[in-house]
Amino acid sequence: AGIGIAKYTWDYTQKDWEWQLGVNLFGVIHGIRIFTPIMLEQGDECHIVNISSMEGLASGSGPGGAIYGVSKHGVISLSETLRTDLEMKDCNVKVSVVCPGFVNTRILLGDDHRPEEFENPPDEQIESTRGEDYFAKFGFNLEEVFKITKLMSPEEAADIIFQGIKDEKLYILTHKDEIMKRLVKERFDEILKELEE
Repeated sequence: AGIGIAKYTWDYTQKDWEWQLGVNLFGVIHGIRIFTPIMLEQGDECHIVNISSMEGLASGSGPGGAIYGVSKHGVISLSETLRTDLEMKDCNVKVSVVCPGFVNTRILLGDDHRPEEFENPPDEQIESTRGEDYFAKFGFNLEEVFKITKLMSPEEAADIIFQGIKDEKLYILTHKDEIMKRLVKERFDEILKELEE
């Protein structure tokens, strides 16, 4: 799922943007640029699986994640466009984009592994939060969050992803609970309302 850094939108530094977009979005871009031509040349059945997030479908649903939301929207858009391009080639390469909800990973500890080249200069350092503190900073109680959505194991998420690949789904969603449906619906309802005015 990449890395997440919790700050208010206006508090992110240039280094924060470069590092997080580099991992979450450019990691996917580099994979597509390198491996898609190889897959096309081989001609075998292949499947590209990109990892986004439910935040890519319902961004703004949680505070403190502007860069994460931007990167995950980008992965979805990139995957949709890649599928269209590959369909025009009439080839054996399929595309899926995985949009997980809460999976038990170490995503919120990503700042612990920030490369030196992306460290903020001392005059630009604003403390980011990690782990449970991420949610507490923005008024969320994790126990309450997990009453309305599930904390899924990586193994269970993997089973859902593999089934989605077999079914050749474009969007593979690990969490289909009411809160996820509501967040996605609210976003698209607002867009559709504007289209109808």
